Amino acid sequence: MAQNSFEWSVIKQLPTLNEKQFGMGGALSGIHENTLLIIGGSNFAGVMPWKGGKKRFLNDIYVLRRTKKDTFEWFEKTFTLPFNIAYAATISTSNGIYCIGGENENGIRKEVFLIKWDTHKQDISIENLPSLPEEISNASAVEYDNFLYVLGGENAEKTSNKAYRLNVKSNPNSWEVLPNLPTPLSHSVSFAGQNALYLIGGRAKVPSDVSQLSHYTYKFDIKQDKWLKMADISIEDVPINALSAGCGVMLTKNKFLLIGGDRGNIFSKIEAFNLKITQATSEDEKSQLQAEKESILENHQGFSKDLLVYHTRNNTWKKIGEVPMLVPVTTSSLRWGKDIVIPSGEIKPGIRTVDIILGKSVK
Repeated sequence: MAQNSFEWSVIKQLPTLNEKQFGMGGALSGIHENTLLIIGGSNFAGVMPWKGGKKRFLNDIYVLRRTKKDTFEWFEKTFTLPFNIAYAATISTSNGIYCIGGENENGIRKEVFLIKWDTHKQDISIENLPSLPEEISNASAVEYDNFLYVLGGENAEKTSNKAYRLNVKSNPNSWEVLPNLPTPLSHSVSFAGQNALYLIGGRAKVPSDVSQLSHYTYKFDIKQDKWLKMADISIEDVPINALSAGCGVMLTKNKFLLIGGDRGNIFSKIEAFNLKITQATSEDEKSQLQAEKESILENHQGFSKDLLVYHTRNNTWKKIGEVPMLVPVTTSSLRWGKDIVIPSGEIKPGIRTVDIILGKSVK
């Protein structure tokens, strides 16, 4: 097999608590002490939103441990946060898992906390950090050289072009404001390179119109304190139309793997239908448009399965394969040793998965 190949499989499914397990979209996930924590998230409890299902936010914390025999076991206890949370930016570090912003039934949040797994006590601990300057959900975040960076996201009114930084080493008390992103973006993917941050894809709300979708790669030069436009996301040198809500991991210090994502064709159609429905002049027209929209949603075939590698040295994109199963969006992908884990997420509009997917590294 080619270098950086992975064999993909479902290693576990989310445990059932007191009812049927519906999976979660927008859960906060991270690795700490060789343990996977899956925190909060949202779902529609089996009733699709276009059928009247109301999004509910969750506060459960599932703990998945990797044994010395390389098997995976759910910890017998499920923990809870004192609040519901979904769509926060997360960063896995040796210090713990940083959880930044997000939203719940009360709106968008600006709180930041660090959650840890204590191997000896077999328990979690939570430490509060300085809140963001504003409420932000669906942002992208990355850690580099003891700084947390938060890029874009959504507030209650619009998509943000803001960027913030927090020094977590020197007793932080406030976030530093950085130069604005080149354009407002949420649902992007980010990673850190040598003295640089990279921001990939995303989308932005547009008042009274469909969202603007991005296929761009942006680089923030930390030393020069400025943003640069890099190569568009592409396959065989042909730029794709858009990509948002995907995930990814570092393969080497110079190569980043982008996994799945929403290419936007159905997303844009649905937003266009929503606009037409609000502008309909009769109930018959509205009913017809609603039926057409529901047909598109119910026949959705899933999101991108592509595995794309970005090389920071030569500023190029290359497709290296596909994941042989439905790939969730609004989730995280995490390095677990040499492997990649993708916990739960949304596999079709309104539909979450209970599957924990592992990409086993193959030499």
